[in-house]
Amino acid sequence: MLKNRFYLGYITDGKGGWLKAIHQPFIDVKLFEDTQKLRMQRTTNPSTIRSDATVYSLTGIARCAECGSTLRSFKGRGRFRLACNGRLRTGTCSEPSSFLDLYEKQLIAYFKRFKIPDNYQQQILDNQRKLESAYDVAQQRNALQARLEKTKELYKWGHMSKEEYLKDFGAINRELQQLPPMETHADTLEKLASFVKDIALAWDPASQEQRNRLAGCLFEAVLIKDKRIVAVVPRPDFKPFFDLVYDSLSRGVLQWRPRGDSNP
Repeated sequence: MLKNRFYLGYITDGKGGWLKAIHQPFIDVKLFEDTQKLRMQRTTNPSTIRSDATVYSLTGIARCAECGSTLRSFKGRGRFRLACNGRLRTGTCSEPSSFLDLYEKQLIAYFKRFKIPDNYQQQILDNQRKLESAYDVAQQRNALQARLEKTKELYKWGHMSKEEYLKDFGAINRELQQLPPMETHADTLEKLASFVKDIALAWDPASQEQRNRLAGCLFEAVLIKDKRIVAVVPRPDFKPFFDLVYDSLSRGVLQWRPRGDSNP
């Protein structure tokens, strides 16, 4: 994904070049560009590669649900472990360290139980239309983009300092990201759904670095508490699938009613 411009929102033109496509980018542009620079540096100067730099499946993704810190990955006595950086640095967090394969087993069980409805495309498109109708997404997005352009103009003409510009620019961009997505096209949904369905099959034979890429494509964070994965934060492109799954689970729970003499 970090080599192919398709995931930036482009398609090939058949002549070795790229054309802007209708689908939204799957990954951040800056991340893609930084990766290309790093790959070039490693190609031209192999000495820049750290021999002790190791990427594990949940590196940069696992977070402590108690203090919010990232979890550090390391190898000890033949098995990989995860430990809360908050506890290691300050000693104020009580989250114990544990083996990485314990969390991987929980994650793969989660993937296997994750069932996407057969009519997921129509449900997602309908939900997006409802959100856009309820929140007037187009109007809000246009207003935010207008504010963004005004901020750029003010900075360009010297009416705003660099610090003020970066602060306002970041705040407006965060508001834009929080808006419900514009309608996703069916072919893009199909590719995303295939990725989610295949991840359980791809995980087992994958290396630790490959597993990290798979998990990083799907999740912004995996939250851990008391040696258990207690929550996941999906990336925006995949969030509609999680919404569908958890919505159906919630409806199933709400329809269930215990007998009066049963244990609540």
